[in-house]
Amino acid sequence: MHVLVTGAGGRIGRAVVAALVARGDRVRCLVMQQDPAARALAAYGDAVQLFRGNLEFYPEVEPAVAGAEAVVHLGAAMGSFTDYQFFEANVRGTFHVLQAVRRVAPGLRRFVFPSSDAIYEKYVPGGLRSPINPDTTPRDGKGLYALTKIMGEEMCWSYLRTFDVPTTVLRFPIARAAAELPDFYELWLDGLLGFKRGQARRDPESARAVEILERLQAETGGERRLVVARDEFGEPYQRVYVDVRDVVQAVLLALDVDAAVGQAFPVAGKDQPVGADRIVPYLAQKLRTPYVEVNLPGIPTHYEHDARKTAALLGYRPRYDVFAMIDEAVAAGAAGGGPK
Repeated sequence: MHVLVTGAGGRIGRAVVAALVARGDRVRCLVMQQDPAARALAAYGDAVQLFRGNLEFYPEVEPAVAGAEAVVHLGAAMGSFTDYQFFEANVRGTFHVLQAVRRVAPGLRRFVFPSSDAIYEKYVPGGLRSPINPDTTPRDGKGLYALTKIMGEEMCWSYLRTFDVPTTVLRFPIARAAAELPDFYELWLDGLLGFKRGQARRDPESARAVEILERLQAETGGERRLVVARDEFGEPYQRVYVDVRDVVQAVLLALDVDAAVGQAFPVAGKDQPVGADRIVPYLAQKLRTPYVEVNLPGIPTHYEHDARKTAALLGYRPRYDVFAMIDEAVAAGAAGGGPK
């Protein structure tokens, strides 16, 4: 199958390309003009056709899409971008890829749109006490990234209804390579402090939480600490993680399973969710790094996903839990560099 991967130079993109090449697909990669990953992708030789271009410019998108039988549209802005950049990459860029599919990929068999659980408002007083359901939980995430991913999803559904573009949406939580997980910011005292400072606009109690964390930080004497965070009632903070290798499994299933068309699927890792009270002590033991425990006022992190549909319709079976990821990172000497 001729598969186009946009954003092929990214963490997930490179892993998807490797998996597609390994199973014998003919892969096209759309990468930014100056993407340093292009050289590694070119090393696949004839198995990969490389296109350089920006999603924001339609003439640079269409040649990569022409004749494709499937598209995995990973290209997106996330992280530290301006509002304008989020819109241009995630909205205009998705529009350009969909328009190109209409015009020059009449035989398209699947359009996979990786989205994010940022589309949900996960940070609410008391935390989310019911699992996020992909079909019934409102998409009301805050911030420009969440807005642009919702807009991207809506374009995909509209092109499915109007032009029969066979779309599947995958909603990722915290997707990390094993080596990256131990440095996730909320597991570390200084990282959690930065996060709480950023909650000031939506959480009137964040100032009190910041004061508590700053006091703990001062008491460490400059040494870095992991942290088990709990809400004011003692409930541990809880997130959903997924290994990039399980993300790749979900992408391949979305390409192959006919029942995936028209569906949105959460993609969680094995044995998720996991609370800070489990992951931090395990990580502390492996890194031989002390940790502190703290109860914080205000809005906590506490959510999970209802992933039953992902298992039932896609046949998705994640293989990597957070503890296996930590073991792998520590064994490789890649853990403990700092929160990210």
